[in-house]
Amino acid sequence: MMAGTIDAEDVGEAKLKHNPQWQSIFSSRIRVFSPYSSKPKVLLCAIVLLAANSIAATVARADAITFTLSSTAVTVGSGTDVVFTGTITNNSGVDLNATDLFFNFFGYDPTALTPSQDLGVATEFLIPNGNTSVSVDLFNVLLGAVPPGSSFPIQVQLEDINLDLSGTQLVTVSVPGGVPPVPEPTTLLSLGTGIVGMFAQRWRRKISHN
Repeated sequence: MMAGTIDAEDVGEAKLKHNPQWQSIFSSRIRVFSPYSSKPKVLLCAIVLLAANSIAATVARADAITFTLSSTAVTVGSGTDVVFTGTITNNSGVDLNATDLFFNFFGYDPTALTPSQDLGVATEFLIPNGNTSVSVDLFNVLLGAVPPGSSFPIQVQLEDINLDLSGTQLVTVSVPGGVPPVPEPTTLLSLGTGIVGMFAQRWRRKISHN
């Protein structure tokens, strides 16, 4: 017996044969709950269409907003506040203000880096749909007291008030290594003269003792 149907044994074969009312109830329930009814098919089609529309909308908005950085890798001294500039392209379908956009930072060492947003903080401006902004300050990264030769990656993503997300970009902040400076020629000459003088003095002492 299939789920949701009434079997003949459940109501009695005699009642089905001799009672028109039971025959009517049995027939109507089979039509309603039968897996071959058109109602489940219509419901299934509606669910499939809703899912397809949802997926299509997500795909269409995948590149709704993008940002382009002027530089993705910088080398600065320890304790420096680095400002990253760039442009923003709006293809979200609606006009966006700078304050409608937010940067997400992740995948970085919080003990070494402190990122914060500059976009829309000091200046508000409009980015019409289908347009790219001028180059502006997007965000800054404060580098802490870190050892020479260190390098710190940080992943950056842009989001708008409609929950559109840009692709993720990798930014790297590095500190120059502690390589000892190469002596200048005058320094080498002074060092050589001192060594020669030291040996000459020792040679004269040796001659005087003999």
